Amino acid sequence: MGSDARLTPLLSDRMTVPGPGRDAALLAETVRGDRGISGQIAGVQVLSYTEDEAVVDTAFQLRTGELVGFAIALRWVEGDWKVLLTDKGQPPYRPVLLQSLGGYVPWSGL
Repeated sequence: MGSDARLTPLLSDRMTVPGPGRDAALLAETVRGDRGISGQIAGVQVLSYTEDEAVVDTAFQLRTGELVGFAIALRWVEGDWKVLLTDKGQPPYRPVLLQSLGGYVPWSGL
């Protein structure tokens, strides 16, 4: 679902914390269009957790075979976990190349 550019505005609206970050992300998507990279989820690890905020690191295996880790900041809002963006509409963490899935709980599609 996340790789379908037609769904990006709907996903951004429903899955991100309301505020300047979400507004900036929606505006940027309108201008930029789809530039996503596709990959398969390969693992996950919880980096931090409280009752209203968490950081979850998801490992992706790209089509090239590379492993990339991407930490996502989450906040409990409106009865659900939503992605927290900076006021500029960007995630607070950048993707990093991984050497292995050490520390991740393996996860894969069927």
